[in-house]
Formats: sequence, C-alpha cells, structure tokens
Amino acid sequence: MTYSADLRNHVVQLYNGGTSTADLCAQFHISRSILYQWIEEAKVSNISKRDLATLQRHVATLENENSIYQKSLAALDLSIDNKVQIIDALKSEYSLYTLCRLLNLSKSTYINRQKSALIEKQLDVEDTLLKERIAIIFQKSDYRFGAKKIRAKLMEQGYTVSTKRIVRLMKEHGLKRKQALPENATFQRHYTYRPNLVKQNFIVEKPNSI
Repeated sequence: MTYSADLRNHVVQLYNGGTSTADLCAQFHISRSILYQWIEEAKVSNISKRDLATLQRHVATLENENSIYQKSLAALDLSIDNKVQIIDALKSEYSLYTLCRLLNLSKSTYINRQKSALIEKQLDVEDTLLKERIAIIFQKSDYRFGAKKIRAKLMEQGYTVSTKRIVRLMKEHGLKRKQALPENATFQRHYTYRPNLVKQNFIVEKPNSI
C-alpha cells in the first residue's frame, strides 16, 4: 500500500506534536515500523541544502588532513618499533583499527609485538630470580662451581634452566670462578743455600751457640 507525501508529513507532525505512536498507528492504520521509517526519513529531509554543503566541506577537509597525515608518516619512514610505541601511546583515545590503518601497520603485527614484549618481560623477571639463586649456590661453593654444577643444584631446587643461560646470567652478575690449579702445575722457586752448621751433632754446650 502506498501513502502520499502529505499523509506522511502530517503523521510525523502529529508525532512531533506529542501524539503517541500507538494512537497514530491505530488512527491511520499503519504499523510501527512504517511510522518509524517516516520519522527517520523526515529527519534526513529536514537537513537544509546549506547544512548539507557545510557537512560536505567538513568531510572534504577531514579527508585532506587524513591524506596529509598519511603522507607525513610515510615520509618519516618509521620503524615497526616506532609505530608500536605510537599506538601504545594513543590506543586509549583511538581505536586500534584506525591507528594501525593510519600507520600502515597490520593489526596482527602489533598484537604479535605485544605478545613478544610480554614474554620478554616475564623472562626478565625469571632472570632476576635465577641470578639470586645462582649467586647463593655460587657463594656456598666457595666460588668454585661452574655452570654445569650450578644447573644440577638448581634442578634439585625445582628450576629447569639451560647451562647456556646460566653462563649468561653469571656473566651479567659478575660471578667469576676461582682459578683451579692444573694437575701438573710447576712453579719457578728461588732457593738460597744455607750451610749445615749442626752436622748431626745435637749436643751443644750452651743455647744459641749454633
């Protein structure tokens, strides 16, 4: 069923005047969905040509500014790390989708970087704890244990860690082993000859005579 423009405008005017939707639907034999459709159409049609032109100019300005921002960012040749830092600083104000699009960075790349940063932070916390445990074991060994023995002690305490990681942590913590003497170590010693004054004669007449 078709309705004239005059009827639609009249119904919308009654609605704006305070007539309830139920009364309008009953009076003009129309459904609520049709009534709401006429109301929305009236809102759009009420925009004047002047307002529409102003809105169009505003949209054009925003598009131009957006283009300038994109070209400026491209000219800066930002690294992925720089882009991630910018997104971190602005994501509370703008959507992640918008920021990634403007910075020409895929959303998956940003999310993966965030996960990697979280893993690195967790490893830093673990390294700090391991350094403390390694230092205690090293001190108890009188600074003689190497990475392998320290690893064995850590495993006894429930820590699973590679020897390579222990070597790195010991180096970062400034832990150096005492140098063990080689099995066939020889030393250059200087001897001074002293004559044998006693000559196996242990009987003397008085103290301090020899």
